[in-house]
Amino acid sequence: MSALLTQAISDQPEVIFFSDDTLLAKQITTKLQTQGLTVRSFGFSEIRDAAIVSLCETAYKTIFLLEPTKKNLLEKIAQNIPQQVLAQCIVPVITPCFSSAPKLQFWQKVSHLQADFLSQLNYLLPNTQCIFLRDCIDIPIVSPLAEVFSQLPAQQLLLPELSIAPTKLSVSLEEIQRAIFHPTRSSILIQGTEVSGAAFFAQAIEIYSRIHQCKLQTSVTPVETTTTIPFYVVVEEVEINLESLSTEYIKTLPSPQHWRPLFSLASEQKKTEVVESQAATYPEPAPPPAVKKFSPSVATNVVSDITSLFTLSHQKHQAVRSKEVSTVEKKISKKKKKNTALFLLGLVSTGVTLGTLFLAGFFWLSVFLTERTVLQELANLFSDSGEQAETGGWSQRWNSLLAVQADSYGSILDIALVSKAEKILAVAAVLQSYRELVPQARQTEQTLVQHLFGQTDSDLSLLAQNATTQSQSSYELLATLESELSGVLSETEEHKQLQTKLTNTLLELRGEVALSQQITPLLPAMGGIRSKQTYAVLFQNSQELRPTGGFLQSIAFVTLAQGSVIDVQTIGSYELDAAIGGVVTPPQDIERLLGESNWFARDANWDPDFPSTATTIRWFVDRARNIQLSGVLALDTQGMAEIIEALGPVDLPEYNEVITHKNLFERLEYHSEAVLVPESGAKDYSAALLDRVLQKILAAPVEKFPTLLQSTRLAAEGQHLLFSFTDETQQSAFTALGWSGSILHPPCPSQLTATTCVVDPLYQVEANVGVNKANYYLTRAISHQVALSTTQALHTRIVEYNNTAQSNSWPKGPYKAYVRYYLAPNSEFSQLLVNGSPISVQNLVVSREHGRTLVGATITVPVGASVTTQLEYVTPLTTKSGSSAYVFFNQKQPGTNAAPLAVTLSYPPELQPEKIAPQAEVTDTAIIFSDKEEKSRMYGAKFF
Repeated sequence: MSALLTQAISDQPEVIFFSDDTLLAKQITTKLQTQGLTVRSFGFSEIRDAAIVSLCETAYKTIFLLEPTKKNLLEKIAQNIPQQVLAQCIVPVITPCFSSAPKLQFWQKVSHLQADFLSQLNYLLPNTQCIFLRDCIDIPIVSPLAEVFSQLPAQQLLLPELSIAPTKLSVSLEEIQRAIFHPTRSSILIQGTEVSGAAFFAQAIEIYSRIHQCKLQTSVTPVETTTTIPFYVVVEEVEINLESLSTEYIKTLPSPQHWRPLFSLASEQKKTEVVESQAATYPEPAPPPAVKKFSPSVATNVVSDITSLFTLSHQKHQAVRSKEVSTVEKKISKKKKKNTALFLLGLVSTGVTLGTLFLAGFFWLSVFLTERTVLQELANLFSDSGEQAETGGWSQRWNSLLAVQADSYGSILDIALVSKAEKILAVAAVLQSYRELVPQARQTEQTLVQHLFGQTDSDLSLLAQNATTQSQSSYELLATLESELSGVLSETEEHKQLQTKLTNTLLELRGEVALSQQITPLLPAMGGIRSKQTYAVLFQNSQELRPTGGFLQSIAFVTLAQGSVIDVQTIGSYELDAAIGGVVTPPQDIERLLGESNWFARDANWDPDFPSTATTIRWFVDRARNIQLSGVLALDTQGMAEIIEALGPVDLPEYNEVITHKNLFERLEYHSEAVLVPESGAKDYSAALLDRVLQKILAAPVEKFPTLLQSTRLAAEGQHLLFSFTDETQQSAFTALGWSGSILHPPCPSQLTATTCVVDPLYQVEANVGVNKANYYLTRAISHQVALSTTQALHTRIVEYNNTAQSNSWPKGPYKAYVRYYLAPNSEFSQLLVNGSPISVQNLVVSREHGRTLVGATITVPVGASVTTQLEYVTPLTTKSGSSAYVFFNQKQPGTNAAPLAVTLSYPPELQPEKIAPQAEVTDTAIIFSDKEEKSRMYGAKFF
């Protein structure tokens, strides 16, 4: 059991807390107890108890929570609590408001009582530190909002014109705690940012009217005010969202029909008058006792003195004279010693002062240099330069020196520089841990990939476990670093850029952590640790678009055993079809649109749901080559280009070509034009390319692994690389990542969670049925408008196609496509227009497929022309009481480029947006998202 759990309660510092406000006191004492204090609470009626007073004398601190309208409590404290008790007062106060208007009488009365209270406080408890809490909204007696709303149920509210500084108790608790644990000689005033009271009240009344469906009239009146605290205090300002603060408070108020008073003044008013009528009499100091004056005698006989003097013996006179000289010498010696002591004391004081100044200067220099070093390392956080490795040793020694200074000074001083040093050291410690972890994580990642590629022999299960742990640790360290930086970074532009860079890096790493946690544990099974696993890698040419990415050009069979690749075989799709034999009845759409009476493997990707297509591919492969596949991967042309960019140029000596990510599309188009159907026995160009890319991946050096893995992830996120597995656990993981190519209907995103949340999906899928490569020359621009009401969402989707080809010669030509729209299950189709005219009924399909409403039609975009389609449909909405959210989910088709996409959500007056995701332009009636269709994405808002 930890030391914290076994520590005796008596070992904790004890705080005595006096209060008559049970709810407010509970919040403050709860906050103090989190710091390891024992808090004992009493009411002011118990303040005369001798046992309790004795507790105050031995306690770590005594705290009084006072109401500024009860000055009689101050006399109780002054009369019963000894002066040696270490005491603090917490006093909520309100900005004074003086007006003759009857509607503001409560505020004026509180202001008068508060002024008397503060005067008495300064007189009776002059040496007690006070913590004042100004304009706290959730403390009724000092809440400006409570004072204004106390005018209800009147329909005309009077708004005083004065400056207020509203805050909230929960936000101010940190400052209260800091003031209690780090007391100063000066009292403290905790407040929010000063704002115009009239404007703040008007906004609050507008929110109240909207929530309770009532109409309140307001008028502004000038008032008189004074300084809230009539003596010197240190002002501590806290940041707070005023609109959120008002909304939270107003939600607690009753409606005008069920109004009840928010507060009442204590019945001590009468007592106060009595106390004030009794003049406090204090005995005047007694005059000092009279000093008796004595007159010296002047009756000395001079003659007698002279005679007596000369009658003394010579020896006696000499003795007296010697004694006088000795006395004088002693006085002189004593004076010399005193002067010497003072001189030495001055030297010591000067030395101490100079030493203190030196230590302070050296400490400041240490903080400055350490801060500069830490920020420099942060600026190069993800750099592996040798300079950083060289500076690591001396920077650690310098950090250690600063840590010693901060520990020493922090135990005796409470200054901002010490606090800053501690924060800088915390950042430096996290940064050092991260730098030590990164090389280990990269080494594990490299070894893991090398093992999968057959470049080394390791324990794949152990590597996968270590990779997951290290990735999670890296993310936790960076998250800690981001939180610690708030106390170090300033508001300069350089520091803002650094904060942005770190935040963006955390977002990227969050994705990598999710990827690692979901996929890495699966690698041993996927790598064939227990049994051989064979996967088909499809290369889909997106220049001839098909539902899952493009025309199926070639297939590679990759076999893994014991966690490594042991075999790769690549063939063209026509070669696979030749080995199938027999006749396979095709789907009706293929027979109707392509004129094929037989179903070939090259047309197997007709179903837009990739797991369904993968099942068909496995059937064809099993029939043609008797291979039972464990999974199917599909890579389109864009995904191939991204991987080639990471690998570097790919040599094809048999074609005397070097393929790069820049000339890939042009070379594929060229070879499509040169050879329509490969000759029997000839190696298909795309099959040769796919084989060479896979071989280069398996032989890639370790320094290319990070870039290669990053390119693979980006290809999967952009739907250019799809995964399907027979193992349910593996398939679930890739579906959760959005990499499975399934027709999706995702849940409501967490940031827009509401009482009612509707996710309205749309998946537009196109298939080039013109038997050409027209997609190489095709561009799109998409506009999707959603008109929302409380009962339905009216959709209008406009897509503008532009065929930039200049001739009809193959593989160019018109873009003839079968376009399918997968709507929400309950959506109702209205109409489909092509260039403004309704499409013919014979060319229109409306049915159900994959549990969704399906609308399908064939369009043709001639060479050098543009065509615009317009789909209109309605999704019914069901609303419930409470908040609501609407999300439009646009699923991207594999094989398509990042077309411009504009999504507009228009909403009626009764729906007002509260949260919007992602960022958008907002008008009074619409939310406009300007984006590119780079990936599947949600566009939505939460309304109130």
